[in-house]
Amino acid sequence: MPCEREDTLREQSTRKTSKMPLEPVTAPWPTKIVQVTSKTGTRSFRFFDTEPDRLAVTAVGSRTSYPQYVLTQPVTSILDLGANSGIFTVTRAMQYPDARIVAVEPDPHVFKLLIENTQDLPNVSRWQGAVVGDDDPEQLYIRERCCCTVMSFVTDKPAEENSPDRTFPISTLPASQFWDDVLKEPPSILKMDIEASEGAVLQSLGRERLAKVGVIYLEYHGAFPRLLADQMLAPSHLLVAARIITPDQGELTFIRPDWMPQKA
Repeated sequence: MPCEREDTLREQSTRKTSKMPLEPVTAPWPTKIVQVTSKTGTRSFRFFDTEPDRLAVTAVGSRTSYPQYVLTQPVTSILDLGANSGIFTVTRAMQYPDARIVAVEPDPHVFKLLIENTQDLPNVSRWQGAVVGDDDPEQLYIRERCCCTVMSFVTDKPAEENSPDRTFPISTLPASQFWDDVLKEPPSILKMDIEASEGAVLQSLGRERLAKVGVIYLEYHGAFPRLLADQMLAPSHLLVAARIITPDQGELTFIRPDWMPQKA
């Protein structure tokens, strides 16, 4: 179901807290438009023209990242954690036009592009905020480094007074609460690209919830979440694809045996 307005995570979940204000600033990066093509058609897609985003859009568009499959079970819902400007959401919305898709992104600048890229897709809901671990601080920030190839990252501390960086408060919700109160049912497909928070989110969700997901795409950062994913998913899923980007970063695809696919 599409959201009628773009609220923060905690507001949409509980309707008890006010929307956290975000400083209205202009993003310091230029944007670029490309054409995304699938079997169902072609559509324009806008993203920030930085090296990481160019690589990500190219990898997802070419199916090098998060390969698409013809699954043996129906895909009715998709959860995109760390949606960025929405390339995964858009490609899956084109592949599964009848599936409910929930896209979560904390960065206020990127979130504006996510809205632009998906606002005509009635099956996409957009949530501004971060899904986190049960023990993570309730108050987190987006810290923006204007002169780096990495545009922004999540931190628990605002920038120092004399720092050239800028910080913006973001809304958070524990993954277990988001799953139970917002999703209310297991997604058919779960994608996580949440910049080193994946270990805490996996622990928050737990084996029982994760075992109900048909396909899990996970970008990992470091040995701990990589080993944790194996430990938690081995009883219920098969590791069917892996893309190693650096020794400490890569993408894994886990699929339940009863969903085992043919590659699309």
